Amino acid sequence: MDQISYYFDNLQKTIQVHIYNMNSELISKDSSILEGNMLLELSDQTAKDIVDDIINLFKNLKPFFMSKESSFLTRHYGTIFTKIQLELQNFFIFLNNHFLEYLDIVAKTTNKENFGSRFFLALTSVCLYIESKGINQVVQAMNEFMNTAKQGMHSHNINDHGFSIITSDLGKRIKEAAQKILTVYTRMQSKTIEKMFRIGLDSTQNWLMLKEPRDVRQVNDLVLDELVKLSGEITKLLPATQALTTPNMQRVGGGGGHNRTQSGNNDAMRRNTSATNLPSATLFDKRMDVYSIVDFNANSILVGIIKIALKSYTECLRTKTFGTNGYHQIQVDLRFLRVYFTDMFGVQPTIDSLLQEADNTICDRCIDPIPLEESIIKKLSEDKFRSRKEEEKKA
Repeated sequence: MDQISYYFDNLQKTIQVHIYNMNSELISKDSSILEGNMLLELSDQTAKDIVDDIINLFKNLKPFFMSKESSFLTRHYGTIFTKIQLELQNFFIFLNNHFLEYLDIVAKTTNKENFGSRFFLALTSVCLYIESKGINQVVQAMNEFMNTAKQGMHSHNINDHGFSIITSDLGKRIKEAAQKILTVYTRMQSKTIEKMFRIGLDSTQNWLMLKEPRDVRQVNDLVLDELVKLSGEITKLLPATQALTTPNMQRVGGGGGHNRTQSGNNDAMRRNTSATNLPSATLFDKRMDVYSIVDFNANSILVGIIKIALKSYTECLRTKTFGTNGYHQIQVDLRFLRVYFTDMFGVQPTIDSLLQEADNTICDRCIDPIPLEESIIKKLSEDKFRSRKEEEKKA
């Protein structure tokens, strides 16, 4: 019984090493990890190493049950097998808690700089691999081990011992951990977009003294470039959705969709386990929950990032005072973002509501809020949209 406990205790230590090595690999390769399927291969290999280590534990235990010298254990097999199952269940609970410990490290300790956002994306993928494949593989290996050990034991009914592992409960726990980790990843990435919006506002020293807008500001291109980059990163591990890969029927100006890096690996597609409808929002609802749960696909994650960033952007707008031309400039910027996001994701009521909230805010903060003519807003935003799409096609 002590030997069984020893094996499982040692297993916990080796798992920590696997996660540490994965993070070290992410840090050492930096952006080059996104080449090909390297990121998916790293996360899957980490998950497979964890699963293989658990399965090897049963191989290490097998000699205690297969030799004549240990036949005296026969009458205790039921108790021993119950012990193994309990230890295995407790190990998966440990694994769940250990993954969540990294969130506490980032939130509460000085070691947060040792874990980048990409680590949490990879860790989410590891959780989903274990949830979808690993738990069943391990339980199957354990059952095969016990069935082999039972051979020749006709006088002992092991099945009378009532404990058994419920794989669905373990899978639910690990998936909930993956959800929490993915939510943290989403919020971390939204901070980058928030910062861009804020710098874009602060870089204009006087919003009261601007010329009439003739184009969309460059900061919006930078924001969209970052989102496209994030899309390429996320789709290395998690699937995109139909809205990301199918042209929108209401697309403005006939521009093509984004060229996103799609992983052909079927293991990536398994992670899109349950589509969750994004909550709709009432226009101007100040209580809107922009921190709603994101699903395990690129579309949902990117929408979640944008929602948080737009809410922060509106708060930044409230700190500024705008002249009429400054008001018009933000109007043009917001319309361009609306057109682009609709093309990118389809109609998203929450994003539309947040953009409208931002529009209302600049109106409130303008000393002379005379709206820009709709025809001018439409022309400037759609011209910019078509121009950007052409550049994306060339890229």
